[in-house]
Amino acid sequence: MLPAPRGERRPIYTVSTHVIIEGREKPADLDFYPEDPYAVVLVTCFRRWVFARELLAGGLLEPTGDGDVHISPDTGGDPALIVIRLSSPDGTAELRMPRGAAERALDEFDGIVPAGTETIDWETEFARLAGEDA
Repeated sequence: MLPAPRGERRPIYTVSTHVIIEGREKPADLDFYPEDPYAVVLVTCFRRWVFARELLAGGLLEPTGDGDVHISPDTGGDPALIVIRLSSPDGTAELRMPRGAAERALDEFDGIVPAGTETIDWETEFARLAGEDA
């Protein structure tokens, strides 16, 4: 796992797994921070991708996503995998991740902050963004 960026807390929960990129397995983590309960952080290949927990859950069932992150079941290959398509100004990547790891992560994250009960402490969040202590 990559170290957390300066000033950022460590995740409260991490599910370690792997992704398949161009036929090669690479280690990956799905991180969860309860202070940002709507998000999941995928850490792999020295990159951090933040996207909605809801997007990951939806992508287990059907193609979903808009913008830089798209997630879908691997309908053309292995049903035990999901496909994560990422894009940035630097390029695009298509990753495959074990479906079971994503399901396990979502179950664990829901045990910490159940989906539908998320809240954000906006005062603390704005202070963090401004580089201040809340």
